[in-house]
Amino acid sequence: MSDGDERRLSDSGRALLKMLRGAARQVIAGECSEEEIADTMSRLSPEANGFKREDDYVTIDEGMRILGFNRNRVGFCNLMKENGIRNETFNNVKIGYNRHKIIALKHRMQEECDRRKEKRMNKTRGND
Repeated sequence: MSDGDERRLSDSGRALLKMLRGAARQVIAGECSEEEIADTMSRLSPEANGFKREDDYVTIDEGMRILGFNRNRVGFCNLMKENGIRNETFNNVKIGYNRHKIIALKHRMQEECDRRKEKRMNKTRGND
């Protein structure tokens, strides 16, 4: 990161960057115990400590709505299985499908659909 990039950051952003650089130097120099490193990581990333945000997970019905499925639950579940998206479990309770993965799948499917349309359009133009 250049000095110009750092100047554009807020005061708290610069302070965080300074802290992270200091922590990185300590880790590289071997000045931190594994416990300190794990503690710091869990504070920076709550997911590392087992925290799950409710907004990050959706039910089957909401996932179907995002992807444009009407009432085809079996088709939705098969699509999730084909793409490696599974109903996440936390403390032995199913909490839902990861919203970000479903949205990413929606974008991939849209891109594939657009490519097919473009290919079809090129094919029909060539036949004229």
